[in-house]
Amino acid sequence: MESLPAPPPPAVLAGQAGAGPADGPHFDSGQKKSGCFGIASGVMLGIIGAIVLLVGGCTALIAFSSSSGDDLVSVGTTTTQTNADNEQSDSESSPDDELADDDSAADEAEGGSEVDDVISCTRIDAETIVLEVVNNSSKTSSYGLTIGYFDDGGQRLADEASFVNYLRPGERAIEEQFVFVEQGTVCEVLDVDRFATESIADEVAEVGECEIGTEADVLGDFQAKVSATNSSSETSDYSIDVAFVDSEGIRRGTGTAFIESVRSGETAPGDIFSATDFASDHSCQVVAVSRSAS
Repeated sequence: MESLPAPPPPAVLAGQAGAGPADGPHFDSGQKKSGCFGIASGVMLGIIGAIVLLVGGCTALIAFSSSSGDDLVSVGTTTTQTNADNEQSDSESSPDDELADDDSAADEAEGGSEVDDVISCTRIDAETIVLEVVNNSSKTSSYGLTIGYFDDGGQRLADEASFVNYLRPGERAIEEQFVFVEQGTVCEVLDVDRFATESIADEVAEVGECEIGTEADVLGDFQAKVSATNSSSETSDYSIDVAFVDSEGIRRGTGTAFIESVRSGETAPGDIFSATDFASDHSCQVVAVSRSAS
């Protein structure tokens, strides 16, 4: 049996691998281990640092956008809008405000406000007062008045509402009015409300002239009459208000006629009811007309 050859010595194996001292620089095992570990550690630390910076930067950016940025935009918008609204409110007025200002200016330009239109209130007996009113506005107007009643010592005893209706522009009225309050000897106008009460021109045109009879009835009263011609397509009812004016052009009272169920194209007469003691020398003038379907 042949014996196997002996293995070559370590030096020969090392030379065959090309790792001997004569083949290149010499690095011992400790240097190789230290170099690889240092490179790997540096690379890992660089990667970790980059990740930390990236995550931190994104987090900071998100936080800034979601809190600081949005809050600044929100507050700025709200403040600007509020300031804009305030500036608009201060610098602009609504159409209703402008109309109110125009009306007030017109009243002042025409001689005063509604309060200035009422001249006096006089109590002539327990059941009667006399109101004197001048319409200084440019429209036919009615007046709602609050009348206070006082005793001779100035003690206020009672209040009552009173009305002067359909006073034409520039017209002066001195009217006796029946009252229910019998307390006190002095009357005073406490409040005045004036409002335009102009009629529709077409409806006024349908009413003929108001006429006062030339002879008094058995009670000594004169009668007044008026007529209406219905030019609409519907059977209609009419409410017609007239004024009784004396020879000096002062209105002394009013009356009303109701003419009902006037057919289309028909002319119908109506009697005027009035609490005013007018005379034959007064004129009777139509001041307001209201037509409605029967």
